[in-house]
Amino acid sequence: MTNHAKVAYYFPEAYEGNVTINEKTMTIIEVATLKELPPIFMGYGDWVITPEGLDCLTIDYTVEKDRLNEPDWINHMSAKSWVNMDDFRRALSTAKDMFAIIGFLDYMKTGLALSFISPDYAV
Repeated sequence: MTNHAKVAYYFPEAYEGNVTINEKTMTIIEVATLKELPPIFMGYGDWVITPEGLDCLTIDYTVEKDRLNEPDWINHMSAKSWVNMDDFRRALSTAKDMFAIIGFLDYMKTGLALSFISPDYAV
């Protein structure tokens, strides 16, 4: 289980603020611990970016990182009355960018490692 208080030391902005669930106000650390979320990198209102994708803090809803680039998320989520679309749009956009950068860095790391083995793999 993730120690969110410790992660918040390194990513303080992601853990700032509170959310209300069933009329009870809780800190982001409390909610993330209760929901057993992985570490939170960034937060936008009720939405947080984790190594696994996007998670809603107030409703049990996850967008897995492998599904972030599916084309219809905005239309799909705008049909749900509980979604703050401004927060969702910002979280989705940022998550797409973050995972694209991570993917590129992984690709470069693999390419650089392979280039030491054979010049055919040079980046």
